Amino acid sequence: MIIFKERLILTLLLFTGLMFVTVYIIKPQPVWGSKHYLFYKKKLNAPPIHNIVIAGDSRVLRDLSPLELGKEVGLDYKITNFGFSFTGLNPLMYPEIEKKLIGDGSFRMILIGVGPRMFLESLSGNPEMVSYREASWFKVLTAQLDKYLTPTSFDLAFKNIKSAWSGTPRHGFFEEERENGWLAGWRYPLDENRAEEFYLNTFKKEKVSNTIIDATFRQLRAWRQKGIRVVGFRPPVSPRIYQIEQQLSNFDEMDFVAKWRANGGDWLDMPMAGYKTYDGSHLEVESAIKFSRAIGLRLKQEQLLGPWF
Repeated sequence: MIIFKERLILTLLLFTGLMFVTVYIIKPQPVWGSKHYLFYKKKLNAPPIHNIVIAGDSRVLRDLSPLELGKEVGLDYKITNFGFSFTGLNPLMYPEIEKKLIGDGSFRMILIGVGPRMFLESLSGNPEMVSYREASWFKVLTAQLDKYLTPTSFDLAFKNIKSAWSGTPRHGFFEEERENGWLAGWRYPLDENRAEEFYLNTFKKEKVSNTIIDATFRQLRAWRQKGIRVVGFRPPVSPRIYQIEQQLSNFDEMDFVAKWRANGGDWLDMPMAGYKTYDGSHLEVESAIKFSRAIGLRLKQEQLLGPWF
C-alpha cells in the first residue's frame, strides 16, 4: 500500500512537471496590457526619487530601458520609464510625470519620446493609464492569474512544439516586465508591416491637435521655470510608419522641434536607421537596449546632465 502511494505521488509530480514544461514550450509569455495591472500599478505609484523620468506612449514603454540608459549617463542617476500605451501628452499626464521626480535642489530631467499619436484628441483622456490607476486590487490579482490561464491557439502551440524540437525560437509575440517601468517586447518572426494598417486608419480618421501641441509648449515653459530640464526625441520606427505619420497626421516635425527649442526644451535628433522593430512601430528588445544606450550617450555628448541655468 505504501509503495502504491509513493508511485502515485511520483506519477502526479511527474505529470505536473511535464504539464508546466509543455505550457512553457507552447505558450507565449503573458501578452498585452490588460495582463500587466500590477506592473502598471507599481509604475503609477513610483516614489518621487528620480532624477530622470522617461515619458511618452507605447514607444517609450517598449523602446527605453532605464538600466541601459543609466549605464551611459551614470548609475548614480535614478531613472524610471513612465510610458503607457494609448496615452497622450496632455494635462492628465503632466502631474503624473512630475510626481515621479526628486525634489528641488537635485538634478531633474523629463525625457519625452515624441510621436504624432500623442497629440490626438481621442487620446486626451489617457484611457489606458486611467484604467490602471482606477483598477481595484482584486482586478490586479485576477489579472496576474490570467497571465497563465489564457489559452493559446492550436496553430501557435503546434509551431512552438516544432520550435522546441528543432531548437529555433518560439513563435508569437512576447513581453517581459523589466526594471523600472520598461516593458520589453519581441516577436518571432519579426513583422515590420504589422502596424501599418493601424496607423493608416488612425490618421485617416484623425489629425494631430494644435491645441494639444500648444498646451505642451506651455507646460514645457512651466517645467523650465521649476528648474526641470525637458529633452525631446523621436523614437525610431520603420520607414513605412514614418512615411504614414509624415503624410497623414499633419504633424510638422521641423516646426514642432523649432517651437520646442524656442520654449526652452532641448531636442535630440536621433537617427531612425540601425534598429529593428517587431511591428514597424516598436523596437524589439535588443534594438531597445541599443537605442537606450544611444540616448544616454547623446545626453552626455550634448552636456545635458548638469546645471543648465
